[in-house]
Order: sequence, then C-alpha cells, then structure tokens
Amino acid sequence: MTKFGTAVSALALGLAAALAPMGAAIAGEGAAAITERQALMKLIGTSFGSIKAAIDSKDAAQIKAAEARARAIAFSAAAIPTMFPKGSDAKAGKTAALDKIWADPAGFKKASDDFGAAATKLADALKSGDAAAALAAFGAVGKDGCGACHGPYRAKQN
Repeated sequence: MTKFGTAVSALALGLAAALAPMGAAIAGEGAAAITERQALMKLIGTSFGSIKAAIDSKDAAQIKAAEARARAIAFSAAAIPTMFPKGSDAKAGKTAALDKIWADPAGFKKASDDFGAAATKLADALKSGDAAAALAAFGAVGKDGCGACHGPYRAKQN
C-alpha cells in the first residue's frame, strides 16, 4: 500500500471511530448503531488484511508503512464500547452481538481496552520493520485482542 493509501486508511478508521457515537445518537441508535459498528469492524478487518500483506512481503519499508494502520486500529478500539448503546441488540436488527455486552459493560470495556493495547503493540512492532516481530504481534492481536471480545461477546459466525 502506498503512503497515501496508508494515510487514507488511517484517516477513515479515525474518523469512523470519532464520529460513530455521534452518528448513533443522532440516528436514534438501534439499527443505526448496528450499521455503524459493523462498518467500523469491516474497516478494521480490511486494515488487518493490508497489515498482514505488508508483513508477508517481508519488505521492511512496507512493514513500517503499516504502522499507521495499526495505530488507527488502536485508536478505534477506544470507541468500540460506545458503539453498543442500549437498544442496539438483536431486537434492533441483524447483529452477532450477545446480550453479555450489556450485562457486563465493564468486562466488555476491558476487552476493548485489551484490543487497543494489543493493536498498539502491533504498531510498535511494525515500526521496527522486523517481519518476525510484527508477525508475532499480529498473532497476539488476533488471540488477545479480537478474541477477547469475539469469544465471550459475539455469537459464533458460520
């Protein structure tokens, strides 16, 4: 990905995370909140795909360039708990979010914080340009970051 592409990706993630709580409130939450958080999760997933491609290239310059995407993901993680307002559960629309999110908001916030911390560690590893360190940190984000939320707070996907 080019430096321009990296900047656009980071900007999109940052804007999505910053504006998501406002958008849900304006739209009356519910189905709108579901749509907004699914859009953010897709952006995060796309960014992870490009980060993995950079790591797989083993090109130090590409690996270093992916740092901005990981930092944007870490920034976005802080917004995740705000994207699950009451009334945005399965009764409001199609979502894999489990009721445990609203029953255990402190645990859900901690899982989101852990995701952000893991993404920050990934960004630090990417900054080094070392493919092995970046790959290890990438795996940790999946296990300790994504998995910390998706395991207990998201319904199994087909």
